[in-house]
Amino acid sequence: MREYYEGFEINVSNLRAERTFLTKELSRSPDGRLMATIEDRYPRFFNTLAPDGSYMRRGITRDLELVDGLGHKDFVEEKLRRVCVDLALAEEMLRRSVSLDTDSILRALPKHFDLLNREYLISGRYAGYRWPNPSRAPGLQPLFPPLDTGDLTPEEWGALPYLENLAFWDNKVYYTTRGLACRSKSEAGILPIYDELGIPFHTDESMQVYGEPLAPDVIGARRDGKLIYHEHCGVNDEGYYRRNAHKADLYERAGIIQGRNLLLTFDHDDGSIDLELIKMQIKDIYRL
Repeated sequence: MREYYEGFEINVSNLRAERTFLTKELSRSPDGRLMATIEDRYPRFFNTLAPDGSYMRRGITRDLELVDGLGHKDFVEEKLRRVCVDLALAEEMLRRSVSLDTDSILRALPKHFDLLNREYLISGRYAGYRWPNPSRAPGLQPLFPPLDTGDLTPEEWGALPYLENLAFWDNKVYYTTRGLACRSKSEAGILPIYDELGIPFHTDESMQVYGEPLAPDVIGARRDGKLIYHEHCGVNDEGYYRRNAHKADLYERAGIIQGRNLLLTFDHDDGSIDLELIKMQIKDIYRL
């Protein structure tokens, strides 16, 4: 079961690593407990705990290194307490979790469901479905990919049905906290950022660009109605970079330019990902 929650297990692993680090950090903290008072409008600091654990009150106002060290100790202790609470909740949730793998869900359905159209059963859409582009003018052919939400609000655009790319569907074994299927751990970490920031988005939407198939990792709607395309590059090999270079050329021909309405993010060379940096990049291009 747990292989389908690898993204979530990474979070548990990070919490455990954070707990270990904070515990070591506490072991390097000075003995004592910081107390502060205000006398004649000036702060005074005291160490109120002796090395043997007994109460004491020793002025340390002039020992700035000790004051800072004891203050840091209080911060680390509070953070460690919160990490332990979150870790206990995460481990309990992981123990109670159920698989969201497509095949697992299909096996749980009645046997006669095997007679239904598998593609529609999973996605709710047929392969021939084409998402209505609200930005096209009357009488003109739809322009793919769209550059804005047209007359729709970002929320209305986000709620539009669209054809999700079903290629290599069985590779979607990673899931976000709200159950969106992804092909990589990186995507499973990035999509919740959009939810957190309240950005309406489509993920892995199937479309045609100059007759070639394309499925952007994320298309999000900015508050001004502009659509932002987000591609995350998570594989480090020559063939992958060649495909991405061709994809970048298609985007540019369609008016989707890096830094304007195209966001490119990357894994590190060792396969790790800096989600805080990516969150800052998303906030920057969405003007949040």
